Amino acid sequence: MHRQGVVRVPDHVTGAGGAVHAVSTELHRLGPGEAGARVLAIEETVGNLLGTAERDGVSPARAARETARRRLRATRLPSAPRP
Repeated sequence: MHRQGVVRVPDHVTGAGGAVHAVSTELHRLGPGEAGARVLAIEETVGNLLGTAERDGVSPARAARETARRRLRATRLPSAPRP
């Protein structure tokens, strides 16, 4: 689809709003305004994702996977030195 000029945002990106809202309110105990702001931030994420895909000449799905991998690597704790 990407090669034919069809822009498709992966389902896990477009469907993230419900999960983000639920985690924000239930787990983090945020109010409706704060949870809503986190959901609205998905729009910026999608814009960045589409911009990255266009800049790098890859599909939005590939850009999403690479972005997710990069974010996950950034959250890992450094490995403890082995004795």
